[in-house]
Amino acid sequence: MKVIHLLLWPIDSSKFIPLFLLLIIMLLCPVKVNAQLHNQANLDYLKNLSSKSSLTKAELDKVRATMLAINNEARLNPNYRKQQGCKTALNLPANLKPLSIHEDLNKLAQEQADYQASIKDVTHDNRNYRDFGARVDKYLKNHPKPEACAGGMYLSEYPIGWMTSETHYRPTWNLDSYNGKSIPVNVVGYGVAKNGDMWYFTAIWSYVEGAASPATTSTNNALPKTDPIATNPVSAKAATLKYQSRMKPGDKLQEGEKLVSANGRFQLRGTPDGTFVIEALPGGQVAYTFPLNDGLNSAPRMSFLSYNPDGNVVINSSQKKAYYATNGSDRAAPIILYKSDHAELTDDGRFVLVDKNGNEIWSATGKLVPKTNPSNASKGTVTNLALNKPTKQSSDMDPRYAGSGKAVDGNTDGSFKMSDTKNSITHTNDERSAWWEVDLGAVYDIEKIVIWNRQDCCWDRLQNFIVLTSSAPFVITGNSVNGDGALFGPLNPWLANIKSHTIDVNQKSRYIRITLVQGPNDRPLSLTEVQVFGK
Repeated sequence: MKVIHLLLWPIDSSKFIPLFLLLIIMLLCPVKVNAQLHNQANLDYLKNLSSKSSLTKAELDKVRATMLAINNEARLNPNYRKQQGCKTALNLPANLKPLSIHEDLNKLAQEQADYQASIKDVTHDNRNYRDFGARVDKYLKNHPKPEACAGGMYLSEYPIGWMTSETHYRPTWNLDSYNGKSIPVNVVGYGVAKNGDMWYFTAIWSYVEGAASPATTSTNNALPKTDPIATNPVSAKAATLKYQSRMKPGDKLQEGEKLVSANGRFQLRGTPDGTFVIEALPGGQVAYTFPLNDGLNSAPRMSFLSYNPDGNVVINSSQKKAYYATNGSDRAAPIILYKSDHAELTDDGRFVLVDKNGNEIWSATGKLVPKTNPSNASKGTVTNLALNKPTKQSSDMDPRYAGSGKAVDGNTDGSFKMSDTKNSITHTNDERSAWWEVDLGAVYDIEKIVIWNRQDCCWDRLQNFIVLTSSAPFVITGNSVNGDGALFGPLNPWLANIKSHTIDVNQKSRYIRITLVQGPNDRPLSLTEVQVFGK
């Protein structure tokens, strides 16, 4: 199995905000299946149709019903991935309800399957539409829509190929999330089309309020088109003011409470779904969401953000997930622990730790604004010091066209070109805590670092990362990376329409390292360009 793309996109009725899109292709080989987990008659039916050049409407309807049955056999089996011999996501949720067919999603999926067959390529793009959001909103507006596309020689290969992959199983078991918010699904649509020997597949899942189970819903029924996640049960204004501008060590912010900046333009609050967000006022637009990671054995009755007496910032979420500024033994520990005087929500919407001298020492968003003295400004021209400098990364998917040097070649084109020497984006293997590093060759006064993300897809892979700086080579001790500079993050700045993110550094450094924070699953690190401006 060869994974080609993985893309997450949010969708909005007026402007698309990417939520997520899954794309995978299987080339010239059938999926290996534990047949005991599926009705063999269904598998045989699909395989026997594989030699046909096209399907009648009646056959297509039956293929969709068969794919739904296969999808639900896996969805209702919490041991499915263990029994299939998968390596990750082995503890699946139980007591899920079966998916049902949605005709609008069938139309959407079929249109994309037909398009893929017409160009003989597996893709989420479609030249007939401005973008993914415009295409999917044609049929079902304002709903989350994970989409999976694939190609294979046998109709029986999917949806099994997605459910047994190490990355594309999530929609089947409601495991997708965006900005810390779970994205459940209860309906699905399928499309299949053929060109030559290759079948092209598309599946699109969504959530439609009021959708019934397959036992009570005909695939021809139109379902209510309401949006269950369009509005938050607690509005931005409904949260209770707990702190104005600052928190002192030992303070705690609970779900439904808020910290408001001194100018009243931003607030930090806990939401009913267990996340903590920074929002712009008065509209409540989310400016930053604190990334949550697995790690709690039990969920608190009410989620809270704690500014601990030792200076650490910790979130315990009702999702049984957690966030912390430092784990006590990482690179951030000596910067944070017992070093801050107060925590502050700044007038520009950043949550920072400030020492007794008024210096920002840590920022949740990664942006530190130092106290400046114009007389200290040194002379010289600010340039991109990283351009064509020596680089390295934790692994190479293929050093011929996706090596570490691609991030300092001066090219900010965010479109990954598979197996093409013209590609200008790095790509590691799927791994825990993938990293990339550049050596500037000497110690410079660094003003800022600009990180350019991938744009054709997969922008979400760069969520939850840290940036380390040092004037001396990093020292690796076990799982710890040590240097003499600063740590920025964990950072979570991306939406699909955001091409770059700037980190204000304002310190002397020679080495820059970008590292993905370890999560429950392996993932690759891809960087379009890293620019280090200084003098």
